[in-house]
Amino acid sequence: MIVEVLLTLLMGAGVCVIIFMVFFNTKTVELNQKDNKKRGKGKGKKGKNQQSKKSPKAKIKPSKSNKSNKKAPVIFYNPALNKPKVKLEDHENLISMFRGHTGEITGIGWHQSGKCLLSSGKDKMIYLWGNPIESQQTWEPLGKIKTEDDGYFSMLNTIVTVKDDKEKKEQQWNDDNDDEKGKKNKDKHNPLKNYSDLSNSVFAATNGCFGLNSYGLSKPQKQQNNNTKYNYRKASVSKEIKIHLTSNIQTDFTKEDMNCMIIHPKLKFVACSGSHNTKIYFYDVKAKKRQQDTGRKIKVGIKPRNKQELKSVLANADKPMEVIDGGQFVNYQMNMSPDCNYLSIGTFKKDIRLWRINYLKPGKRDIVQESRFGSTELLCSIINAHNASIICVTFSCDSKYMVSASKDGFIKVWNIIDIDYARGNKPTLVF
Repeated sequence: MIVEVLLTLLMGAGVCVIIFMVFFNTKTVELNQKDNKKRGKGKGKKGKNQQSKKSPKAKIKPSKSNKSNKKAPVIFYNPALNKPKVKLEDHENLISMFRGHTGEITGIGWHQSGKCLLSSGKDKMIYLWGNPIESQQTWEPLGKIKTEDDGYFSMLNTIVTVKDDKEKKEQQWNDDNDDEKGKKNKDKHNPLKNYSDLSNSVFAATNGCFGLNSYGLSKPQKQQNNNTKYNYRKASVSKEIKIHLTSNIQTDFTKEDMNCMIIHPKLKFVACSGSHNTKIYFYDVKAKKRQQDTGRKIKVGIKPRNKQELKSVLANADKPMEVIDGGQFVNYQMNMSPDCNYLSIGTFKKDIRLWRINYLKPGKRDIVQESRFGSTELLCSIINAHNASIICVTFSCDSKYMVSASKDGFIKVWNIIDIDYARGNKPTLVF
């Protein structure tokens, strides 16, 4: 009985091994497939040789050098696409949407032409986006740049100037001529057209080496591809816009980020302030640009890693033209009048401070015959102008009125023209 049981077990094990080897072993299947392929290739080669012997006009097999080496397209991945998807159809008033920043967005500014939008964030990037008025949803910017000091951008601001009637007529005349000549289609991807280098400048503050950087926007020149085989030249039209560093100012904002910034339309000064550092610093950007405009790459400091490096950064900081005491406790927003003569700031306190900006006339021996920044003068301080903290103070387009808004929900309009500030008079409340 025992012998019979052992024999049956051996027979069953052998049957199982045979079934596994035939049906479940992948190596044997792969070897069989390879053998079949080799046999098929050998038969094909023999057939081709026989045909070549019979027919002298047989097709010659192309060499390996003539074969086109086609590479797979490189797919770039944007981490911003991990964010929740939003469609334009989800909101009635949503026109366009741009997805590129992976961190918190710290600043947004319009280009002078109104056809571009600039944004900065804590992901250490500045992006230049296309026309926001056109209906689009994209993550491909027209241009981008990264911080040089390994810090993030704390804020961003652009230059906006009010054009005269003559400049508006000249631009309209140029646009009409371009439409007649058919040049509009060629320059539709060039929003920098009819704008100077001054209008195409952007200012941003970095947290790495505590710098105030200015960047320029420029359209790259058309590259000409020479093809000797067909003897013709074809110009490649590029949609990209180059963003390059034009100046770097070393500031004293080492304890906190820059919170407020205003720029003179003709770069006569740049005023900046922090949130808790309530002092307002005035810097001469034009002079700094002339110093660093040598054709070489501008050197930017590295983010300090210890106290010694921080001391060296403070020792090499640029001296401001003037420093004044701004608001009290916390600064919220600083604005300048369109005629560049008045300055005010929203603070934690309920008071409003109004400054006048004085300019110096050019002398006979000055090379640049333009007025430059002279000093600031505190005209008045309106105590208890609101019942809560003042968030924002701004000016009307004609620079005759000042508007203030507070946290209690009230907005007040003040008349600041034709007032004798020397005798202690203060702006009158309109409504």
